[in-house]
Amino acid sequence: MVFRHPPVSLLISLQFGLLTAGLIATLPERQGHFLVLTASWDTGLILAHGLLLFLLIRRLVGHRREQVARLKALNVELLLALRRARDLAECCSDMVWETDLEGRFTFISDHNGIHRGDECARIGGMIADYPARDPITPPEIWARRLAGQAAGEPFRDFQFSLRQSDGSIRHFQSNGVPVRSEAGVLIGFRGTTRDRTREVEVLHELAHQAMHDTLTGLPNRRSIARELEEITEAGNQPAAVLLLDLDGFKTVNDIHGHAAGDALLRLVAERLRGAVRPDDVAGRLGGDEFAVLLRDVDAARVLEIGQRIVGQLSEPYVLPCGTELRVGVSVGGCLTGEGDADTLLRLADQSLYEAKRRGGNSVRLHGQEAPVQTERRDRAWPEGAAMRQLRSAATVPAALQLALEREELSLDFQPMRRVADGRVEGLEALLRWRSAELGPVSPEVFVPVAEETGLIVPIGLWAIEKACEAAVGGSWRIAVNLSPVQFSQPGLISGIGAILHRTGLQPSRLVLELTERTLTARPGSVREKLRSLRAMGVLLALDDFGTGYSKLASLHDFRFDMVKVDGSVLRIGAPQREPVLCALLDIARAFGAATVVEGVENEAEWRMLGKLGADFAQGRFLGAPRESVAAALAEPAMPGARLPPGVAR
Repeated sequence: MVFRHPPVSLLISLQFGLLTAGLIATLPERQGHFLVLTASWDTGLILAHGLLLFLLIRRLVGHRREQVARLKALNVELLLALRRARDLAECCSDMVWETDLEGRFTFISDHNGIHRGDECARIGGMIADYPARDPITPPEIWARRLAGQAAGEPFRDFQFSLRQSDGSIRHFQSNGVPVRSEAGVLIGFRGTTRDRTREVEVLHELAHQAMHDTLTGLPNRRSIARELEEITEAGNQPAAVLLLDLDGFKTVNDIHGHAAGDALLRLVAERLRGAVRPDDVAGRLGGDEFAVLLRDVDAARVLEIGQRIVGQLSEPYVLPCGTELRVGVSVGGCLTGEGDADTLLRLADQSLYEAKRRGGNSVRLHGQEAPVQTERRDRAWPEGAAMRQLRSAATVPAALQLALEREELSLDFQPMRRVADGRVEGLEALLRWRSAELGPVSPEVFVPVAEETGLIVPIGLWAIEKACEAAVGGSWRIAVNLSPVQFSQPGLISGIGAILHRTGLQPSRLVLELTERTLTARPGSVREKLRSLRAMGVLLALDDFGTGYSKLASLHDFRFDMVKVDGSVLRIGAPQREPVLCALLDIARAFGAATVVEGVENEAEWRMLGKLGADFAQGRFLGAPRESVAAALAEPAMPGARLPPGVAR
């Protein structure tokens, strides 16, 4: 017999020896003198047996206690290990799961928003149900995955997606290993699943940003170039590329600032999406340049879409701040078949340049003899022979430059009269262009072009100098409109000072008229320039009051000597006209500014101004613009211009 514990084995062996000796002692004694010894021996043997039995029991009890303590310690370690494994499963960023042989979930860790009963995984749910809920992973990928599961093959980085009940899609990545019994039989799978929805969304967002313009959300230059390359390489259907450039966008940035320019670009992008077909691609190349890719089109269809784009993008825009703006658009295009993508872009760019060279707001297709013109629908681009001739000229900026050199630009003068007695208080100098080739060209046509090209700066200084020269020797004031683009130039103050010095005109006789657009550009710079002009002695007038913003802040923040109420106020309906006009006059007087009402066309309006207490007025009823100062001063007031006694202030 072999014992695992030597002390117990020794005691048992000793007891066995004593028992053997006892048996020997019980044999019949041959000699009587051994009787007493035998009795003594029996007593000792019994005592020895009892001692040994006591020691054996004590040892067995101690050994049992050691075994129980050891088992308890092992049990504690096992419980700690199980708790540690459970905590790791719960704290792990991935979901820990187990399935049976059929792919049914038997364990799912609760963490990170994934709970038992969740749409993505739940106890009792089947992995075999996932392919029907996956709108992205191809069915053949799922088929291979389920076949590998049945074969007991481990898998790693398996990516799949599941559509939720609210319609959203969540994305996952899973790893798994087979679970086998002691006999090596496959009994299920154990693994982890990571929710990578946010990761996928970020990757999609980065990919979208890489291929789309951040300001407008349209495809960017890289995306347009890639689409065009695919179209040209396929070559299986006729297509075209259109390049667009806004006419007048630089003026918007110069006058209203880049925030207004960005808002305008977003509105342009929105209209451009609506102007093209659903299968077409509209994108922004940068700045105010856009592009459109047209599929399955011929030349006539391209021109039709181009004209629709020009028409819709040329309509007035209203910015979120309330400002109304107007810009045009020039379009150049090229049909596929002329070369690769780079060649098509180059030819379309040449067509765009030709469209702008011919006056803008038109469509030019490569290979066409003449551009298709699209007239503006607002009053800034009136129809007529002069307008058509102007658009067919070599270039409007070049024509304006020639007009300066040929002295085709001139000034007309319109009288401004006192309402109290009808006397001429001053003259307003109005810029005119009488072209030998085009005839009279409206300021509404050439002034926006001059502002966009920057020619308004020399033209404006020329107008101020000519007006000052014409006013020398008189006693009345001369008023000149100051363009917002011209006002933004750094050399404006020194230029006006030099003109006053050369002509010798007293600064107090020069009135510079500014619109509210000028004041909203850069308030700090505007305030400093107005302060400099006022220190020079020049008078300042706020023009077009009653239109646009008409904010009290303009009168509060910037001091004006005069406020010119726009003539459109007199065109308001009879019930509201007089109260509105009275309110505007009261506002101007509250800020200490003299009032000038424009657009007086009849005696009733003239008498109403006298009743309301306006200071000055001008309009065709009081004198039409004349080509010379003498003619303007000699212009008699219309009948009834002099107010009857009792009406004047």
